[in-house]
Amino acid sequence: MHNPAPHDKFFRHFFGNIEVARDFLGNYLPAPLLRHIDLSSLQAQADSFIDGDLKPQYTDLLFRVQMRNENELFIYTLFEHKSYYDKNLPYQLLKYLVQIWEKYKYDGMLPFVLPIVI
Repeated sequence: MHNPAPHDKFFRHFFGNIEVARDFLGNYLPAPLLRHIDLSSLQAQADSFIDGDLKPQYTDLLFRVQMRNENELFIYTLFEHKSYYDKNLPYQLLKYLVQIWEKYKYDGMLPFVLPIVI
């Protein structure tokens, strides 16, 4: 079995800090998107959507942030670390998105999910 790489631990340690995540998003999300979200509402979610057999190889972090003036809309931001090119990444992200939607759908609405791959 593959042991977690040092960069996976680094990624989880630093991006798991809400202030670091907030600073990262504030600096790297496009300005038009930032105008619509309230970064002060950023909350880490305890969920992980990585398959059990892949957990030792990958790490993911999920954050929730409220959109400005849209009480019922949320952004769930998924961070995933990749240290190599993976041609299956779009399919993998789609699986994560579906799992997030299944867990967080409410009143028949699906939350907006912004996947960020580092």
